Amino acid sequence: MSIQLQIITPEYTIYEGEVEAVTVPGKGGKFQMLENHAPIVASLENGTVRIKATKEAKFKHKKLKKAEENCWDLEVTGGVMELQNNFLTILPD
Repeated sequence: MSIQLQIITPEYTIYEGEVEAVTVPGKGGKFQMLENHAPIVASLENGTVRIKATKEAKFKHKKLKKAEENCWDLEVTGGVMELQNNFLTILPD
């Protein structure tokens, strides 16, 4: 069970690949997205994007910090995200 995640900034791609779950700091509070989540577009607040990895996921970007077993964190100061058909795109500030 997974979703496709893309985290992109104007300068570079931070991550592209499959993950099990993603938790984001939305304007109304934190929320998590799993496979088959309803489509959503949301603004992000200052906080942490937490990525729960699949066994195959490879995280090599310096902005991604290992948080715990199979979980990686990305600090953001805002941005937007869209999830549709198990494809999640995050555009962090």
